[in-house]
Amino acid sequence: MNKKKNNKMIFCESCSFKIIIQDDMYLESFTDIKTSPIPGGIPALDQDTGKTKTKQQILQNKKVKCPKCGRGVVVKQLQEAYSSTIKKIKQKDEEEKFEEDRKKRIEDGKPLLKNIDPEYLG
Repeated sequence: MNKKKNNKMIFCESCSFKIIIQDDMYLESFTDIKTSPIPGGIPALDQDTGKTKTKQQILQNKKVKCPKCGRGVVVKQLQEAYSSTIKKIKQKDEEEKFEEDRKKRIEDGKPLLKNIDPEYLG
């Protein structure tokens, strides 16, 4: 049950404010700017039925206010290269923390603290 996190980035070009958001819940703390969909084009008349057909509207990306300067900025999907780099850095930090804990346990003589699987307990 490994959920893929939806990483997003906010970058303001005018003031160079940049933040990477990993949870959509944190995105709610920013002030939302309402946007309307872009019309797909001019309605056309269907020759067979005599009814007008409207083209599908194009949805715009979500916009929020920059917390530093107040301009409207687009919330963009984080590129895969950045996502994989962040994942590698976190994995490296976890390995370093595990090694530090292991060295500390060896010095103290205490056994490893095991995380009990909640599914095992029932």
